[in-house]
Amino acid sequence: MCINKIIKLVNCGPTFALLFLLSSVYNANADVFIPFEQTIADQYNMPSSSIQEVEEVTEPVAVVSFEQTIEDQYNSPYALTEIQVKDVSEEVFDYSLYDPNEEKNRKTFEFHQKLDKNLFKPLARTYRDVVPEGGRKAIKNFLHNLETPTVLINDVLQGEQERAGTTVNRFVINTTVGFLGFGDPATDLGYDRHSEDFAQTLATYGVESGPYSYSPIFGPTTSRHTTGRVIDFLTHPLTWYFTDQDATVGLTYGATRVVSTRENLLDALEDVEMDSTDYYVSIRNMYRQMRENQINNGLFGDDPSQFSIDTSIDLNLVF
Repeated sequence: MCINKIIKLVNCGPTFALLFLLSSVYNANADVFIPFEQTIADQYNMPSSSIQEVEEVTEPVAVVSFEQTIEDQYNSPYALTEIQVKDVSEEVFDYSLYDPNEEKNRKTFEFHQKLDKNLFKPLARTYRDVVPEGGRKAIKNFLHNLETPTVLINDVLQGEQERAGTTVNRFVINTTVGFLGFGDPATDLGYDRHSEDFAQTLATYGVESGPYSYSPIFGPTTSRHTTGRVIDFLTHPLTWYFTDQDATVGLTYGATRVVSTRENLLDALEDVEMDSTDYYVSIRNMYRQMRENQINNGLFGDDPSQFSIDTSIDLNLVF
């Protein structure tokens, strides 16, 4: 009997030994147990006491209403802002009043597009292929310089003394140093080119634009713009100069203006036509915006996207 108990104890020995070993390991490490907070503090080099501050961040944050944000940022009551937004939506431009003869104008526009496709555009592409870029730019500068009298007259009529002075300086500098206007050193000297015509002058005196119309060859216009073109034609020195010259001189000048302007708009108009769901509407809208920009003495330049390539030409005679 005793021998059997001893054998059973011997057989249980390994089990007791394993339990004893695990107990010893736990007791040995009990004194160096590292809490989670201390682990975080050690890793981020910060005192463990500051961990408690994290709990304060979880407190509710004050929510600023949309109305208060508007009032703080724009220094105006939200109610006033709401009224202003409503007014803007009511002032959407009404193109049905601006273009009352749209059906007729579309037919004319379609006819002109065919004329442009078969005449003006091929001539413009040939001109681009034959004449180097530097030569095309020189011709454009020369044409701009010839339009100076029209710009100056309307600068004076509008009471724009500073702009009139700029126009005179540009003409003197470009005609002399710029070799009859083929160069444009005036721009490099700070005298930037700007556009003025009699239609813009009429606008500054409060004359309404009148209905929009589209005519073959002459393109988009309004009654005010058409009247302005007639006055500009009659007051332009070149008009009277050409009367004493051979007919080919005036025709050459006009053809050069058309081809030069159309060449400069080749890429821009192709992009507009490609991106437009209604090309007629795109041209009409850009024409109106361009004229408003010129009347308000907006930024002016040679960027084709502005459709302000030559004085008094605008979108006419080019597409």
